[in-house]
Amino acid sequence: MNRRRRVRGFSMVEVLLVTVLMGIIAALAYPALRTFSGRDADANAATSVARLVNRVKDQARRRNRAYVIQLTQLAVNRPQGLVTIRESSRSSCMLTVLAQTRVLQQVPYGQVVIPDYGGDQETEVGLFGWTLDDGANVAQGDLTLCVSPNGALAIDIGDAAVALSGRLDLLVQRFAPAGGAWTLEGPPRRVELTYGGGARLELIR
Repeated sequence: MNRRRRVRGFSMVEVLLVTVLMGIIAALAYPALRTFSGRDADANAATSVARLVNRVKDQARRRNRAYVIQLTQLAVNRPQGLVTIRESSRSSCMLTVLAQTRVLQQVPYGQVVIPDYGGDQETEVGLFGWTLDDGANVAQGDLTLCVSPNGALAIDIGDAAVALSGRLDLLVQRFAPAGGAWTLEGPPRRVELTYGGGARLELIR
């Protein structure tokens, strides 16, 4: 005589209980997961800035021309920023005139939108500002840099060009949306620039 074994399924109460528990676990884990992914996002953005500067240095050397790096739309209260790369018709930063340069590339950060931009973009990470000699005073104004064919870095172009003395840090900041506004998330990442050296991402101490 064959006995049929009845397989008992889950009751509605059990299914609801498991669903509630999974929701609680997800809610508890989300802040930590967001923080971890955010750290990765600002590191990626800062690394992209360093690589962009180093590529410009290499291009200036190979083309024997001065190259202009413009950092604009920096902000302390929201993620945004724009890096514009220009090629000069001259080999000297002091002889470079902005009107006589041509735009080669524009790289947006944060909430800045560039039509047809096809690169990676961290929408919650922006260009926060810059400092000289690892100082505490953060400047938020637009910054114009010029790279000579020998790799030397200057602040500004033309008669206003001044060779970089010491260290210049570009600050890349992570933000978090909060009630229609933005709040700062952690310390900014620093991209270190020197007169003749390459750009590098400073390790968090």
